[in-house]
Amino acid sequence: MSSPGGNAYGRRAQIVEATLALLADTRLEDVSTRQIALRVGVSQPALFRHFASRDAILEAVVEESRARLSTGADEVISGEGPALERAAGLLRLLFGHVAAHPGLLRLVLAEPTAGDAPYQAGLQQLVGRQRGLFAALVRAAVDEGSVPAGTDPDLAAALLVALIQGTLLGWLRRGRTEPLVPWADRVFAFFRAGLSGGGLAAETGPEATDEPVRPDRARLGVIDARPILAAGRDPLDPILALLDALDPSGVAVVVAPFRPSPLIALLGARGYEAVVEQPDPRTFEVIVRGPEAPKLEDLRDLEAPGPLERVLVRAAALSPGGGAHFRVPRVPRLLFPRLDERGLRHAFHEQLDGSALLAVWAPA
Repeated sequence: MSSPGGNAYGRRAQIVEATLALLADTRLEDVSTRQIALRVGVSQPALFRHFASRDAILEAVVEESRARLSTGADEVISGEGPALERAAGLLRLLFGHVAAHPGLLRLVLAEPTAGDAPYQAGLQQLVGRQRGLFAALVRAAVDEGSVPAGTDPDLAAALLVALIQGTLLGWLRRGRTEPLVPWADRVFAFFRAGLSGGGLAAETGPEATDEPVRPDRARLGVIDARPILAAGRDPLDPILALLDALDPSGVAVVVAPFRPSPLIALLGARGYEAVVEQPDPRTFEVIVRGPEAPKLEDLRDLEAPGPLERVLVRAAALSPGGGAHFRVPRVPRLLFPRLDERGLRHAFHEQLDGSALLAVWAPA
């Protein structure tokens, strides 16, 4: 027998699927909770037991689409083969998803009706995430030497997304009368030819100088993707910039409002090890270890002064330039003066449960 919770989850999924199907042939402004309820076969009051409003339903539609695309993108990005072939695979995945769910495309292309609707921020994040993934793959292709050195990955990805949106809009306006997926290879062939021509070089100027990297961020870097996503921007480039500045033996923390599966796959392909933790239902923390970083020493189960003593013993054995990372039950503020006395550097990140990540290293 199904549990009440399971029934509720199943009904929510039905409502999301019905809304996607309705959007395929209905303008966004004409979609109402009454129509959705009729399509599901429930009353409006029954519908409102699962979603408070039409916007809440649309937000769930966007989140479900994001989850499905993330799962597929994870498999494509973590696969083998040249970066451009994986980018082509990502494009086929996207076109295949749109062909199966044209309602999502109508939602993306619809004129906004309320600037602060939560689903609109989700749509911006969805599009921004695709752009960020394409940029990362172009960047990898530059490293492989398959596209000209100096190619601007962000510019290339922005132009590819514009090409994608134009192709999808044309398909929609032609009444979806032709198969969409074959267009993925045509679009990518055109894009690839543009890359080969070398016309997408990064602009340089006096402002493009490198800033010095703070030693603490090189050993323990933290980036919160939530405000970046809330602003409708893709956080992938800032995340990659943080990792590029990270010491090979360092650790980084990425805070996100969802499980960033494509990012985890991308990090794995670049030699990083990532562990995902979920301290609350709407927060995920990705702990990323550099390619040469040893495992974190977990001291959270030790009673005081155990963690402090263990850190001091381990720190005393560090060679110049060496470091260690710990998980401790709380921010060890009493420890910091003792590390300072020994000439050791340190940085920490306090997590939602009150515990902390601690980096300790000896100057080179």
